[in-house]
Amino acid sequence: MALIQCPDCKEQVSDSAPTCPKCGRPMPDAKPPKQKLTAKHYIILAVVIIALASILRARHPGMGSNANATQAVSAAEKKEAKDKETLKARLERQYSKTGESGLDGSCTATALYREYNSNEVAADAKYKGKWVQVRGVAASVAKDIADQPYVALAADAFGMAQVQAFLFDVQIKEMKGQDFTTETSLEKAAAVKSGQKIMVECRGEGSIMGIPRLGQCLILPDSTR
Repeated sequence: MALIQCPDCKEQVSDSAPTCPKCGRPMPDAKPPKQKLTAKHYIILAVVIIALASILRARHPGMGSNANATQAVSAAEKKEAKDKETLKARLERQYSKTGESGLDGSCTATALYREYNSNEVAADAKYKGKWVQVRGVAASVAKDIADQPYVALAADAFGMAQVQAFLFDVQIKEMKGQDFTTETSLEKAAAVKSGQKIMVECRGEGSIMGIPRLGQCLILPDSTR
């Protein structure tokens, strides 16, 4: 705010004052006061923006959803491609050209369960973080709270003792020489039947509440055994 001089009384007057407060003379050089935006102005602005957005959505109903759908599909395709590359590298690492296994060991589900039941510390040292082949009979197929499918391998004659084999997202559908086709873990899990003999290739993940747990498991087709 600046001060100007009243032509009549020579009083210093604010340049935003319409008249001289001393003599009452109108001040021709006075600047109009600046208007401040109030809450009412912001509300009106918000209503106008919402109205314009609604009109755009009405004229182009798929504008937002199509973009989101495209992004979701792109992310899913990238993940699938990455999982396939991981699977390919895993097979190349675990199997040489002569077919010799590059795994850390193999056992039955019953043997694995008994080892953990006998001495969890020793079993962890042998299996946790190691890649192993485990043979067994599917007692059931289920999903955990994160919708991750797993096969419960029976570790006794009644299926009460179990080893949980959580499946890798991409599974081998069919081997063709050095090539292979894939399917999702849900598709593979859906094809497993209770009582079916299977072999899985997994990474040991220890034991939770007395149940041995295997992760990143591949259910092996006949051609890879």
